[in-house]
Amino acid sequence: IMPSLVGSEMCIRDSIGTAKSITLSGTTYGGDDVNNYIVTNQILTTADVSPRNLTVSGITADNHVYDGTTSATLDTSAVVLDGLVIDDDFDITSTGVFSDRNVADGKAVTLTGLFTGADVNNYNITDQAGTTANITPKSIVISGIVADDKTYDGNTIASVDSSGLQLDGLVVGDVVTINIVAAFENRHAGTDKTVALSMSEGGADVNNYAFTRQQTSIADILRLNSVTWIGGTTGDWSDPANWAGGAIPDLANVATVVIPTTATPLFDHTVNGPVDIDSLTGGTLQIQSGTLNVANNATLDDYTQNGGAFHVGGEFNVSDFIQNAGTLTVGSDFNTTNSFSQSLLSTI
Repeated sequence: IMPSLVGSEMCIRDSIGTAKSITLSGTTYGGDDVNNYIVTNQILTTADVSPRNLTVSGITADNHVYDGTTSATLDTSAVVLDGLVIDDDFDITSTGVFSDRNVADGKAVTLTGLFTGADVNNYNITDQAGTTANITPKSIVISGIVADDKTYDGNTIASVDSSGLQLDGLVVGDVVTINIVAAFENRHAGTDKTVALSMSEGGADVNNYAFTRQQTSIADILRLNSVTWIGGTTGDWSDPANWAGGAIPDLANVATVVIPTTATPLFDHTVNGPVDIDSLTGGTLQIQSGTLNVANNATLDDYTQNGGAFHVGGEFNVSDFIQNAGTLTVGSDFNTTNSFSQSLLSTI
């Protein structure tokens, strides 16, 4: 006799376990002598059902704008569950965590899967361990910086008030510092002058941000009340080293100019002019070219003019006067106490 046996499909669809009962049915027999026998069929046996291997793959992490956390957002739309039997009740929920919270490309993201469903225990699961994604810088807008007014000092350096500094977008608890360098558009006295702001950022968390910086502020440079010549016995009016604090009295930057009795400044075309001051006192002045306007009185020991224009709105008092060329205008009394010399090429 040659038996042909067909087992029940229950062994295929049943859950995992050891010594699982299998019902045998539909057994058929063949052979030339089969009809000589009365056959009692075996109706039961046992076998083990082991877990089916299932591998998870295809999960990706989204790129992430820095927010101070390591949380990752996952995309499971293309997840592959290799080994899953069709129609089995099996679900996966995955979470992801970046290796750290800081900005960088290609950062490791550790994945953790939670598996549920009626058939989950029928599988030996190899979870996807990780993926990669970028953490990109967070935008910060810097604002609230106010430039301070200052008195004319011959340079463009500006100071600022950063007490109202705002860092819009900074994550609470992060450390970012701002260093500010400010400069007026030029060194001259004036109101509502543009102040350019240059910044550099620092701090433990600086690399996690992209900065939009405040570019300018507005402030005044006030006219300097008085400046004194500190140069040698001679020198150029236009040289800042010859004036206290480097404050050249050009344009309308200074009200009163004081020249020591031992000094003779040279006023010429190199001076940024015309120069407008309120009063002039001191030693000797030599004008070669250019224009010097004194709104009120001028009092000097010696005066030499070889060109240019000198306008005095009030009295002009001088001990020794020499005018070889150029123009002099005096709005009030013109007094010389020692000597007077004028060429035909000059006018008063």
